[in-house]
Amino acid sequence: MTEQDGAARWNFKAAVWSALIGSAGLVVVAWIGAAVGRNQGDDKRIDLQKEIRARDAQIALLQEEVERLKGGHRGPAPSHGDNSGDDNADSEIVKALFALAPFATATKENVRFDLYGCAASGGVTVCALKLTAAVKDTDIMLAVKQTGGIRRTNVEFTVAVDREGNDFVASSVRIGSKSNPSNGQLRTRLVADLATPAVFQFDGGQPRGAEWSVLEIWGSVTHPFNIPFRDVPRQSFVPPPP
Repeated sequence: MTEQDGAARWNFKAAVWSALIGSAGLVVVAWIGAAVGRNQGDDKRIDLQKEIRARDAQIALLQEEVERLKGGHRGPAPSHGDNSGDDNADSEIVKALFALAPFATATKENVRFDLYGCAASGGVTVCALKLTAAVKDTDIMLAVKQTGGIRRTNVEFTVAVDREGNDFVASSVRIGSKSNPSNGQLRTRLVADLATPAVFQFDGGQPRGAEWSVLEIWGSVTHPFNIPFRDVPRQSFVPPPP
């Protein structure tokens, strides 16, 4: 295939995706009008808002694909969903953990915390969760060991304790694509009913035993909270060969 043929092929794909976006927009508008005409109750409006957000997200992904094709990028499409932001060395560990069923679930205010587990590789341990806000978009903060700034006195650090009572303070946290706050407090807004990945990293050597006695998540929604997950298994992860 000549370079001109390749460029024509990518331009054709971009045109097709653009047409799909236009069609999706028309479908969304028509669907919204019909739904509003049928139901005016509060519950129906909430359902309608959820569907609109889902369709907006789909259209945004299509738009990104169009820009990728127009730019001549022929590599794999960007990753979205469970593994957003997994561009650090722990990405393979995080993918493996999210392939498991949730180990435990807890709720604070209107946010559900699904803990998928923890895994160690070398001197680093990561713990993976998904955060889901119910009914409405919700601001949340998760706390780790600070590297600067002023720490609030009523919020502690996320910490894990091994079977011999050794404390391992979380050194970093990632929520979606946001990570590493300088003051130890990572803030973001959770979209309602969208499971957002959150990953804590613990440094400081090899914990004792095959599980944490307790993994305690600290943060705040409208009020400070701490969530103790007990007897959390800690997998040993061997990275696949390159």
